[in-house]
Formats: sequence, structure tokens, C-alpha cells
Amino acid sequence: MFSYALAKIFKTQFHFGPVYEADYNISHYDGFMLTWYYFGYSRTYGLIIAGCQILAGNLILFRKTERIGTILLLSFMINILLVNIFYEIGQEALLMSLSLTLMGFFLLISDWRGFLNYFFKINFSQKETTTNLKLQSNWLSLLALPILLFVNINDIKKSNKQNDLIGVWKAINPNQNYFKIYFDEFMLMKIKDFEEKTYFGVYEINKNQKAFKFDSQYYSEIGAFKVQDSINKLNLNEDEIDNIRDDLISHFNKEMNIIELKNEFSYKINNDTLILFQNSQKKQYFLNITKNYPSLMD
Repeated sequence: MFSYALAKIFKTQFHFGPVYEADYNISHYDGFMLTWYYFGYSRTYGLIIAGCQILAGNLILFRKTERIGTILLLSFMINILLVNIFYEIGQEALLMSLSLTLMGFFLLISDWRGFLNYFFKINFSQKETTTNLKLQSNWLSLLALPILLFVNINDIKKSNKQNDLIGVWKAINPNQNYFKIYFDEFMLMKIKDFEEKTYFGVYEINKNQKAFKFDSQYYSEIGAFKVQDSINKLNLNEDEIDNIRDDLISHFNKEMNIIELKNEFSYKINNDTLILFQNSQKKQYFLNITKNYPSLMD
């Protein structure tokens, strides 16, 4: 529950998506992407949901507030579960929401006498029994909470690496090789040239030498969606996706006669200007236009 909430706070959930998708047409989006971007449009909404999840998790830890915590948990987890099912959010998210929802129902059923008495004022002659699964002391709950928060925050921070290239950069001079460059925090990138060709790939950055190199695997948005659509239809396990993705990329590259693009640049950033240079070649200047995409600025 806490990891679910912290993911929203640190923007690994309800994030508007990879930077390189900033200029995509909405008709390209599947149910997952549409849902993610819709909920991610409002940063405040995501924080409210995260706050409710943290509150529910804390309330469940204590016997006196367990019932109200259970009701709060189920009030949003049932909705999240239905969204994950009918909008095809993904197997991992579905299993997580299903587990949390079942946990909520378990707490509800294990204390059904208490809930009936609380909501409907139905008194039972039998003395309520407490389950052995309940926490035996408040201090144990207080000890577990900071440990869980520490572990989850560290995991999220490790998966969300930042660098000064992240964003959307547009060419200042029309005589340059590239029109737009998109750098993503997950080391993914997209390059558009002035011939409207689009190169997708990954990049590596050397912060000490102020240099980066990239390797694009295909240069067609249509090809990218073909690959992703094929993966979605195959319903693969996570450990199988990487190998299959490479095979699909190779297949569509041959189908569309794609040429792989590799390059390496040194760079310098002055205010909102990115300067790329490579040995004796002419420098290329790009303006940071990330602010033109409000959803990327949250």
C-alpha cells in the first residue's frame, strides 16, 4: 500500500509518460496509456489518492482504527481494480490491486460482527473474538512503518534517475542534422530530423566528461507501435519480453528497410540552450522547449 502511494508521490505512477511520447497523436494510445495520462494530468489528484492510500495503510495498522481503515481501503481499491481490469493496465498492476482488494475483504470478513454492529447497530450476544492475525502492539506497527517507507523510497529513487538532459530540445538552426531531441529519465530517447524521420533508441551519459552516446533501434513511430502492439497481443511474462522485443524490432526493421543510427556527442548546457559538438564538426544548438508541455513539468 505504501509503495503504491509513494509511486504516485515520486511520479513513477500517474506520470504523463516517457518524454519521447510528448508529441504522439492520441489515436496511438491504448487503454493503458489513455488511462495513465488522464489520471496523470492532475498532479493534485494523484497526491490526494496517494494521501488516502497512506492514511488507509496507517489506520489498518492500529486495532482501534482498523475498521475505518478497511472501509477507506476498499472504497478506492475496488475502483482501481476495475480500472486495471477493463482498461488493461497491466498484469503486475492487476495482481497488486487484486491482492490489496482481497486483503481488504479479508479484514472486513474477519471482523464482520464488529462491522455489522458499527454500521447497523446489530448487537450479538456472543463476545467478539479477535483474530490472531491482528497486530499485538502499537509499537510494533510504529517500528515497521518507517522501515517500509525507507525501503520503498530508496527503490523508487533508484528507478527514477535524473540528469540535466531530460526534456524536449528543439533545433535553433534549420541547417542542423536534428530537428527535435527527446531525452527520457529512463535513458530512452527519440530524435526527429528535418525529413520527418523519427529515431527511437537508448542513450548513455557520462556526466564527468559531459558527453553522451546513443543507439537507435528503429526510426519509425509506426514501427514502434507495431512492436509494442505485438508484445501486448502475445501476453508474455516480463522475463520473455526483452528477447521477443529484439526479434520483433529486427523483423520490422527489415520490413521497413530501417538503418540503425549510432552517434556520440559532447555537450554543454547554457541556461535553456543545449550545445552539441563532435570533434571538428559544426556545433548544433537546441532550445529547451519542455515548458511547452505542461504535463511534463509537474
